[in-house]
Amino acid sequence: MSQADASYVAVNRKGEVTSYVGPDATYYYAMVMLQSSLKFWQKTKMRVNRHVTVTDMLARASRVTQKQYKRTQVAVAIADLEAHLAALRSALPVVTE
Repeated sequence: MSQADASYVAVNRKGEVTSYVGPDATYYYAMVMLQSSLKFWQKTKMRVNRHVTVTDMLARASRVTQKQYKRTQVAVAIADLEAHLAALRSALPVVTE
């Protein structure tokens, strides 16, 4: 990760996220979307768009977690991404706007 003060998550007074600022926060958002896409595929067996397959998503998860996943191991990939997201979440400061 880069400088701690360069990236943050901005929230409003209601506690809703308004923006992800900086490279680490953007990376965090990308990982959240990857996990959400895998959950969507697991539930519906539908792709999130026509260009990304479940194999592509699992390959991306493999690069992040350093573990190899087969197409039948989507639940394992989701759980591993959750652990990765927890570590990222704890490193990002939250700024109230």
